[in-house]
Amino acid sequence: MNKLLPLAVILFLLCPGPSAWAQKNAVVKKAAKAVTKRAPYAAKTRAAAAAKTLPSVLAQKDAAARKEALLNQAQHSVFLLEGGQTDFQATGFVIEEEYNGQTFLWGVTAAHLIEMYDNAPFMMFHINGQPVPFRPLTILKGHKEGADIALLLLPPQAAQKVKPLSVAQNLPKAGQSSFSVGYALGQFKRADKRKILEANPFRLVTSYELQHAPRRGYCGSPLLNSKNEVIGVHCGSNLLKQADPAWRTDLKRHGVQVPDISLAVPIARVYDLLAQYRSNLQQGIDMKVGDITLGTLLPRQHILQVAPFKNKYLQHSINGGPYVDPSHLDKLLNLQEADGLLVTVYDPGTPQQPSQIIDYIVYFKTQEVQVVERGLSASRVLPFRVKKTR
Repeated sequence: MNKLLPLAVILFLLCPGPSAWAQKNAVVKKAAKAVTKRAPYAAKTRAAAAAKTLPSVLAQKDAAARKEALLNQAQHSVFLLEGGQTDFQATGFVIEEEYNGQTFLWGVTAAHLIEMYDNAPFMMFHINGQPVPFRPLTILKGHKEGADIALLLLPPQAAQKVKPLSVAQNLPKAGQSSFSVGYALGQFKRADKRKILEANPFRLVTSYELQHAPRRGYCGSPLLNSKNEVIGVHCGSNLLKQADPAWRTDLKRHGVQVPDISLAVPIARVYDLLAQYRSNLQQGIDMKVGDITLGTLLPRQHILQVAPFKNKYLQHSINGGPYVDPSHLDKLLNLQEADGLLVTVYDPGTPQQPSQIIDYIVYFKTQEVQVVERGLSASRVLPFRVKKTR
């Protein structure tokens, strides 16, 4: 019995008593409680971080999905313009028109491209590796210095093969991102990061979209927004070394200070051309000086010059360029001391109407607008004289 006493004492000392067990349990519970408090906090932190990154992740996935979908659709919507006596190839794309309860498909390209063909070109699609050509039933054209667009009516059977692109309802805003797809030297290309620098009803000016020299055939491509909607028709690029000095001056007036730019015609001009074709509606851009409307600039027309006058003397004039905004002509010049403004427009006419020059004269004091029309060979009679300088 005495021999067992030391062992009992040792076991007693090693084994905690009731108070020790209570203390131990209290420590364990306190630690568990602390861990429980930390766990939801950490989970909330992770959830908050995930919530912040989720939109960007989803946006990236959505953008990637839209990009893949567009590239898959491109073979049914984007075509090469070919034919005639030239080996020149250009780009076009398909849109849809609803008219009198019927659906029509139109090929869209740049007007200056159509002029390069001796005969009506055809639209060559490449679908599943196979060439699919269509001859246009009708061709409509704007003016290359104005609405540089052309429309080619596809035959009804084309609807079994081709698909139209979606069209944006509103004009984009400066600062927004855009991109385009088309054929450069016969190869399908996607041009990203075309930032909108200037947007007006007449022209869209974007940053230069190619990191190399301009590639032949890209004109006529669709300019698209982030939703894959067409916002314009690509009609050319101007590098700093190539651009006309007068056009660069116009860009400076618009606050565009970049060395290389690209141009597009807003997609709304396409529907102005269709309105003329379908209903003989003279639909276009309102030419305005402040709140005064001078007239309508049609897709086939373009501005030749803008000149203020004072005391019946014409002041310094500005040649019409591809960046002039007809809806804000007052922004081109300092008109505070001018008595009025002369805007000269060229109209190439139609089969029913001969070519002509139209002078719009607005008098600021009375807000009166005079319209003087004359044939190309007729002498010009205006109530002004050119101010001579020594």
